[in-house]
Amino acid sequence: MSSSLAQSPRTSRPRYAPQMSTVPEELVADILSRLRVKTLMRLKCVSKPWNSLISNPNFAKLHLQKSARDPHLTLMWEHPPSSYKDFYDGYISVVPFPLQRLLENPSLTIAKDHDFRFQHKDCDQVVGSCDGLLCLVGYSGAGYSLRLWNPATRVRSRELAFFGIPVTPPRSSVFKFAVGYDNLTGTYKVVVAEFFIDDPEIPLESMVRVYSTGGKGWRDIESFPVVPVHPLRIGLNDGAYLNGTLNWLAVCDSPVDYDWDVVTADQLVVLSLDLGKETYNQLLLPRGFEEVPRVEPSIGVFMDCMCFSYDFKRTHFVLWLMKEFGVRESWTQFLRVSYQDLQLDQLQYQFRLLPLWVSEDDDVLVMAKGSDAQAILYNWRENTLGFALLKLLISEGHLFCLLYRSAT
Repeated sequence: MSSSLAQSPRTSRPRYAPQMSTVPEELVADILSRLRVKTLMRLKCVSKPWNSLISNPNFAKLHLQKSARDPHLTLMWEHPPSSYKDFYDGYISVVPFPLQRLLENPSLTIAKDHDFRFQHKDCDQVVGSCDGLLCLVGYSGAGYSLRLWNPATRVRSRELAFFGIPVTPPRSSVFKFAVGYDNLTGTYKVVVAEFFIDDPEIPLESMVRVYSTGGKGWRDIESFPVVPVHPLRIGLNDGAYLNGTLNWLAVCDSPVDYDWDVVTADQLVVLSLDLGKETYNQLLLPRGFEEVPRVEPSIGVFMDCMCFSYDFKRTHFVLWLMKEFGVRESWTQFLRVSYQDLQLDQLQYQFRLLPLWVSEDDDVLVMAKGSDAQAILYNWRENTLGFALLKLLISEGHLFCLLYRSAT
């Protein structure tokens, strides 16, 4: 009998088996970069080359670019403490999920996951997101500890930095944190602004420090030249990251305890911190913005652009996009929609609409109303409306939302 016919079926290779070595690595990387993170984590076990490829930082950047059209929403749930110990261990949970699921199932029910409770992560709050990572801050009597956490992989870094505070501070102050990526050095940077609140009648003083991953400690940089809106409130105007910059809506020539009713449109600017140069720029708002609304406007990132949104005369919601960052003439009015079309009571003007995401065909805009557990699905081409109620399997609590991209 021919030796070729006598081969054991255990050792012979089927003729139809693919030869992965013949597939260019660039093509494999392109295909894998289109998959979701959970799938990639499983595929790391296929072979050592795939594990090495998926773990490569360059692949992570490629995957981040491809995931721009599949952002995730993180709901931060502040639930009542079940015990006295919870006051110190943290009683906040996060619930990440892809926004695409809202369109597929508006009556979305999200189950609790105890792995996402903050008390298991030595932190008290989320202070920002960058490249699919959330920056977590934990407070102790000695200061603040900071970590980066990837909700998609559930991997949390070791303590990234510790920001110490004196036992008896010489001045009364509050702290706000933000995180971003420095494109020049390829490092993440945490920015902390300390606002001194000794005298509410004088212009707000601040001290700003920066910590770089791989650095040797905190460094002082120039203080804020203008006053950010809501400088003393956590969760509002915390710094929007875009293309190597952190950005805050700010008021020029104003004390910390300013009266919003007397602020003029000319006083409002976008304060932008270049993380590479560690210098500030003041970006002007759209020329069409001429009247300050009763509720403070918001800035953020939408469709990879700086966005500026506000209430107009309690009748319309207006959204602008800065198509070319830093160029005032590039502001473009993206949306102007009446509250009547959105089926919202225009008399309830003490709410904010937060633009979250637009569908791939640019038809459906997803927005959140303030801190409600409700998303608005608005099709502006057909002027149709839908609502998605984000139901958590909880009895009570409070919801906050933060948009981020899923990353490996």
